[in-house]
Parts: sequence; structure tokens; C-alpha cells
Amino acid sequence: MKEKELPQGVAIVDFGLKKLFPELHKGNKLSGRLYMYVVAVLGFPKLLFLLRREKPEILVTSLLSLPAILACRIASKQTFLVASVQGFPQFLASKEESKAYPFWKKLENNVRRSLWRLIYPSADIISPLTQRTKDKLKVAFPRQAEKLVVISNPIVDEDMESSSSKPLPSNIEQLFCARKGTKKVVAIGRL
Repeated sequence: MKEKELPQGVAIVDFGLKKLFPELHKGNKLSGRLYMYVVAVLGFPKLLFLLRREKPEILVTSLLSLPAILACRIASKQTFLVASVQGFPQFLASKEESKAYPFWKKLENNVRRSLWRLIYPSADIISPLTQRTKDKLKVAFPRQAEKLVVISNPIVDEDMESSSSKPLPSNIEQLFCARKGTKKVVAIGRL
């Protein structure tokens, strides 16, 4: 979607990080991870500044949720935070499955599990895409069980366009924010 097609009051903010490392994301498996870490570290101060300036009422994270959650909570305790869990976190794999992981992956999983315990509890809702992921997260992090809400990816069919013009069901309002009349930020997929 191009910026001129966006509704009034909605903006795409590009931190310009692709310019710094234009080819980093196009390598092997490790370079993709390296790219994500570089974007997370270099994008963090820019995101923090943006959140402090804009003071959004609701923030929905997608990929790279950990730095977004941390930046949001440093910037404001008031923002209602929905942390989306995209895919099945590999650190939830069974001990049998994780035996085959290389050393670097085992180390990364331990770090991610620790960061999850420290940072994710500050989210208001943690939204995995599947019931299976929710069930595994409940077992791994029982203190966060009440915050887990499955929001699956939509199925695109003929009714999608006609449904998009209808008002949201009342339970969506209750799910994301009890305050009536607040601005909503909703994101589906990638731009």
C-alpha cells in the first residue's frame, strides 16, 4: 500500500535502516538473523523517540516484538500493548527436538527465553497465531497465561472486501481496549 492510499491520520514511518545494510538480509540463515539483530539495535532509539513523540494509545507489534515492547514501556506505561507472536518460537521446542540444534541456536534460545520472561509480561495482550503456540506458551510461561489471546491470520475470500466496510464487532473493542472512543492501530501482514 502506498502512503497516498492510507486513511487520514495513518502514516508509514521508515527508519531508513535498509540504506545502511542494503544486502545484509539476502545471505544465508545467519545473515537473516544478523539483519534482524542489527535492525533491532539500530532501530530501537528511533522507535523510542517516535513513541515518545506520538504517544499512541495502542501499539500492535509484529516481527521484532522484544525491542518494540521494551521501547513502548520505556516511552509510556499508558500505551495499550498487543504483542503478536509470529510463528512458533523455537525456544518452545521439546528437549528431543532441540537436541539436534547447533550450539549457537541453543544459546540463542536460552537468551530469547530469558528475554521473554523479562519483557513480555509488560504487554497487555500476547497474541499467538495458533492455539498450539498458545498452549505451549501457557506451559512455558504460566504467569502470562491470562494475557494469551489467539488472533489467527484472516482467510482471504470473496467476503473479505464487503466485510471490511462493516463496523467491528463489539467484542473487538472489549478485547483491545475498555476505554470507548480511543484511537485504534491495527496491522495485518506486512507492507
